[in-house]
Amino acid sequence: MTMCFIRQQRTFDIVFYSVAILFLITFYWGLPLYSQPEHYHQFSGDEMILGIPNFMNVASNIFYILAGLIGLYRVQYRKVTLSKSRWRTFFIALIFVGFGSSYYHLSPSTHTLFWDRLPMSIGFALLSANFLAERYPACKSKATLLLLLGFSIYSVLHWHLGELMELGDLRLYAITQFATIALIAIILIFKPQNRLLDRPYWILLVGYTIAKICEMLDPMIFALSHQLLGGHVIKHIISGIALILFIPSPRTFFHSYHDILKK
Repeated sequence: MTMCFIRQQRTFDIVFYSVAILFLITFYWGLPLYSQPEHYHQFSGDEMILGIPNFMNVASNIFYILAGLIGLYRVQYRKVTLSKSRWRTFFIALIFVGFGSSYYHLSPSTHTLFWDRLPMSIGFALLSANFLAERYPACKSKATLLLLLGFSIYSVLHWHLGELMELGDLRLYAITQFATIALIAIILIFKPQNRLLDRPYWILLVGYTIAKICEMLDPMIFALSHQLLGGHVIKHIISGIALILFIPSPRTFFHSYHDILKK
């Protein structure tokens, strides 16, 4: 029974990741070259307050910085499933996301956007690497972590250097961001673990989804709020709060099917 179960799991994993890789290749080659549209830098309610340009979009990034600081504190005093250094690096990346996004919103342009997306890509890579490492022993290696980090950083450099030559290409960066979210969502739905292990990622997934919807409805939300807050500002707040609520799973309660089979 045990060997049969292991073979079924391995077969499922091979099929799952083969389909995922095929999908990513199809996504990349199926879409045309896509550069950064200039209208992206136009956000609702960008006004100078207290001498700070685009104050609301700049100030709302404090939620990312708080998420990083709170996460570092929690990791320091908790027994987590993975090494503390991996989670510390993730929360440090969140702090840089806050500073990078603030810098971008002070003077929104395609060139300043690089400093927003670089720490974001690192954060997505660390999150997906840690998520996979919690569930699959083979993904705990530094090779998996470095592979995801390398691809994510390259995706941003590829886009940014392309923009400098008027050949900007967002396809790889789109894979970095949306493939991470899709991967987490699919595994949570089709291969759930226990409640304590999955719940933090569900919080991030729901928060991310709501935040992206708010971002897409930026001017509409600004109008509905009587020009108080734009959708992009609310995106910062909601995604930041989701990250503040995110707590790495405690080691005491971690049981993957690999652990169960050993008993």
